[in-house]
Amino acid sequence: MRTIKFTRIAFIFMISLLSCNNQNKETNFDDLVIKWNSAISSKNIEKLSSMYDNTILYYNVNKTKNDCISDKLDFYKKNQDFTQEILGEIVTNKVDDKVKCEFIKRVNINDESNEYSSYLIFRKINNQWKIISESDLLSDNSSKILDKNRQEKSINQSLKKKIKDVKITNGNIFIIYNNGTQKQITFNGNDENPIYLGKNILFIRNIKESGAQQNYSRKKIMLVSIDDFTEKLVTDKKPFKDGLDNSYEIFNIINPTLSLDKKYLYFCVERWVTESMIVKVNIETGKWSGLFSGNYFEYIHNGKYKGLFLIGRSEIRDKGREIYYMLVDEDGNIKKEFKDEKSADKFMETVK
Repeated sequence: MRTIKFTRIAFIFMISLLSCNNQNKETNFDDLVIKWNSAISSKNIEKLSSMYDNTILYYNVNKTKNDCISDKLDFYKKNQDFTQEILGEIVTNKVDDKVKCEFIKRVNINDESNEYSSYLIFRKINNQWKIISESDLLSDNSSKILDKNRQEKSINQSLKKKIKDVKITNGNIFIIYNNGTQKQITFNGNDENPIYLGKNILFIRNIKESGAQQNYSRKKIMLVSIDDFTEKLVTDKKPFKDGLDNSYEIFNIINPTLSLDKKYLYFCVERWVTESMIVKVNIETGKWSGLFSGNYFEYIHNGKYKGLFLIGRSEIRDKGREIYYMLVDEDGNIKKEFKDEKSADKFMETVK
C-alpha cells in the first residue's frame, strides 16, 4: 500500500515538474524573425506560408495569406537578385495576446541597399505563433496620407508651408516649419548632417557592422523625399581602396558641404596612409571626383573668393612635415598661402 502511494506521489511530482518546465520554456521571437527573414531572402514560399495567419495586416492592407504569397511571388519575379537581412538588435514587446518584434531590415536589389525600420506582430493561434501583421514605418507613415474617404491628401500642402529648418533628433531627421509644426521623415535612428534641397533632404546614414575582430560603422550618402519619405542611395562606396584599411567602404565623411549650384557634395574622406582627400560627389548620379589631398577644408560661398577652398595639407618642406594652409581652386591650383593656422582662421572670419 505504501509502495502504491509513493508511486502515485512520484508520478504527480513528475507531471508537475514537466508542466513547470513547459510553462518556463518561452518562445524565442528573435528566432522567429530570423526564420521569417530567411524564408523571404531564400524565396522559400512554403516556409513563409507556414508562418502567416490566414488573414494578415500586410503593409497596412488587410489581405488573405494567399494574396500575400501572390504579392511575394510577383515581387520575386520582378526582382530576381533580391536579398534581405536583419541588422542589429530585435526589440520584442508583448501587448495583451500579441507580440511585436521591431528591427532594421536591409533590402538589397540591383546592387543598391536600403534600410527600413520594420516590424512583425505575432499571435498564438492553435498553440502556434503566427504572423498577423507585417509592415515598416515608411509604409505606416505613407498610409497616413489617406483621408477617411481613402482619397489621397496632397502632401505637397506641407511644402506650401515654408520650411524653417531641418534637424536631427535621436538619429532621425525632422523638418521644422515656420508655424512651429514639425514632421519626422526618417526613422532609422542612425542619420546625421541633413542638408535641405527643396523636395529632398541629403543626409549621411551610419551603418553598424560586425567585423572579424571588432564592430565598426560605415557611411552612406542618402536622399529622402519630403513628399512620401522615399529614400534613395546616392553612394556607399569609394571608387578606390584607401591606404589605411584597404577598403572601398566609406568610414569618414568630414565636413559635408553643398556646392554653389547644389549639384555636388564636397567632403574629406580617407585616402592615403598619411593624408586624406577632398572629393566631390554628384548628388544625382553618385559619381565621385577626387579633387586634391588635404586633411581639412572650408568652402567659401561668398565674396571675391567664392567657390575656392581653404585647405590644410600635410607636406614636407624646409621644417619637415607640417600642416600648411592655403587657398586653392577646384583644380588644386594654389591662389594664396597662409603663415599658420591662426592666420588662415582670421582670413575665414573676413569671408564668411
